[in-house]
Amino acid sequence: MRIRSLSVLAVGLLLTPWGTAVAQGGENPEPEPVPIVFEEPAIAPGPIPDGLDEQSANEDVIPWVAEHVWELGKNAGFVSQRTDYQARAIAVTWKGEVPADVTEYARSRPYGVSITITGGAKYSRAQGYGARDQLLADPVAQELRWVSASVNADGSGLTLGVQAEQVSDEQMTALARAAGLRVEEITIRTGRSETKLYAASRQNDSSP
Repeated sequence: MRIRSLSVLAVGLLLTPWGTAVAQGGENPEPEPVPIVFEEPAIAPGPIPDGLDEQSANEDVIPWVAEHVWELGKNAGFVSQRTDYQARAIAVTWKGEVPADVTEYARSRPYGVSITITGGAKYSRAQGYGARDQLLADPVAQELRWVSASVNADGSGLTLGVQAEQVSDEQMTALARAAGLRVEEITIRTGRSETKLYAASRQNDSSP
């Protein structure tokens, strides 16, 4: 875990099951993404452990600080974080405005750990997990024999590993509809082995 990627001008519009506006009598546009709904009860950060200070070993303080950041942001835009044990640092990616308590915690340099936060992500981890679960529940994912599904650490979408050697445009469109994402927000890696894995942990995120 050291340093664990239409508008449609028409008189009448119809709404498809995927929330896509379709002009009557015209060509169907590319499906718009469905809003991702993902709710989870808010949780409070755990108690501060005893015996830790700025002199404590990196291996002792970084996991706890990383866990605390995750708990603070789990329901408030947290996307991912990468820990650097050698530098005693954590780099965090965020969606939307960073809450004041997270900013204050980072500025306090807990136990001498440097925390940098970069915003601008498109999806939070919670949204990514919701999209991933919706995608994997779709028959097309089973048809392609998926073996891995991960939320991109930069908050840009999902990466799916499948055993199938090829994925058609129709299958890509179906997966995007199921996940509520755009086609370009889903990366497919074909020809993968059977072992099913989910990338990333609370404390470290690696590009899938």
